[in-house]
Amino acid sequence: MSRYYKLVDKEVIPIDITDTRMSDCLKNNRILKTRLDDGRLVSTVFLSLDHNFGEGGPLVFETMVFCDSYSEEEVDRYSTYDEAVEGHWKMVRKYGGRRPHDVELDEELFKL
Repeated sequence: MSRYYKLVDKEVIPIDITDTRMSDCLKNNRILKTRLDDGRLVSTVFLSLDHNFGEGGPLVFETMVFCDSYSEEEVDRYSTYDEAVEGHWKMVRKYGGRRPHDVELDEELFKL
């Protein structure tokens, strides 16, 4: 099974890394970004490399909470686009509790 993937129309597709430039897989990899009122940043990205080193499906999406530009507070990983979006908003609610004041959905991601 492949350890590398690309995202096409929100679907995770296995790729042969020898036939694909990694930079093409990682262009515009941010799915969502939310800045919370307390300054924390919640970021959800497509990783392209499977981060599941055990059993189960590939973990190719990641949500991280940053308390400043250098340190992370929490990380969670997901297998599908829908799980990643749901996980992002759960993390926002967990840390924010209020509507964020900036939200981005990176539509450029789906033009790969």
